[in-house]
Amino acid sequence: MGRLNVSLSNDTIKRIQEISKREGKTISSIVSESISLYDDISKYGRNRKDIERIFKILSLMKTFEAIPVPSILLDFSISKCMSTSSDETISFWKETGKQLGVIIKEIAPDIDDVKNMVQDYGPLLPLNGLEVIHKNDLVTIIITGTGYTKNSSLATAYAVEGFLESYGYKEFNIQVMEGFVKVDGKK
Repeated sequence: MGRLNVSLSNDTIKRIQEISKREGKTISSIVSESISLYDDISKYGRNRKDIERIFKILSLMKTFEAIPVPSILLDFSISKCMSTSSDETISFWKETGKQLGVIIKEIAPDIDDVKNMVQDYGPLLPLNGLEVIHKNDLVTIIITGTGYTKNSSLATAYAVEGFLESYGYKEFNIQVMEGFVKVDGKK
């Protein structure tokens, strides 16, 4: 086994010692596992910040009791619900958007904070594109890759409307196509 001398800050040394004690592992094994994890993360083209964001997304999903669902299954389910009762389905999605807004508002208190979150986390979400444009009392949210059907896009649009209502927006203009949603809101 080889040896390597490295310089670490006193704070880092203290943290490694605390982890070693808490985990019941040697300092060498903690460092080796850390390097191995770092290497694995970089093989996926990710970095430490991405991993932190992923954990935050997973934490938010847990709070919201969200589960990943294949888009084709979600599209099918939404279409079936819409064919049974479109008003009830839209109302449900809008209310769910409001609930999500209340949760997100805890970590992003205003729409500019949401815009910044989208810039940070958007690339990690299972969408082709997500953009928030905010000017004065107007906000536009554009989402691409929202599903295969117009019904899925419509459900997403109403969820966005509910989300924006939680931020105090009231007047809405919705545009949808298959896989595309644009919602304008005004205070």
